[in-house]
Amino acid sequence: MTTLRRIQFATVLAHSAYVLWAAAMVSANAGAAMYQAPWFPLFLLDFPATVVLILSWVCLPEALFKWGVETGIDIASLWLPLLLYGVIGTWLWWKMPIAFSRKE
Repeated sequence: MTTLRRIQFATVLAHSAYVLWAAAMVSANAGAAMYQAPWFPLFLLDFPATVVLILSWVCLPEALFKWGVETGIDIASLWLPLLLYGVIGTWLWWKMPIAFSRKE
């Protein structure tokens, strides 16, 4: 296994572990005032996922979020960030070491 591949696995594992930890903290502290705070580092680091997240807040119908509150499924602060940061963010951290390893 090459050094680049090891770095890729390390960054993906670290990112995935943080995403799972953040999801656990958000779901455990859903009633707290700062329950979205664990997502903040990812909000800054995973820029493509953050753009999609903000667009989904704007474009998805408000009824979907109201339905989530009524049924107890926290779509806006748990499932949507978990899905986007879990998929797009993990992909980003798989590709980032490749982008930084290229020599011109």
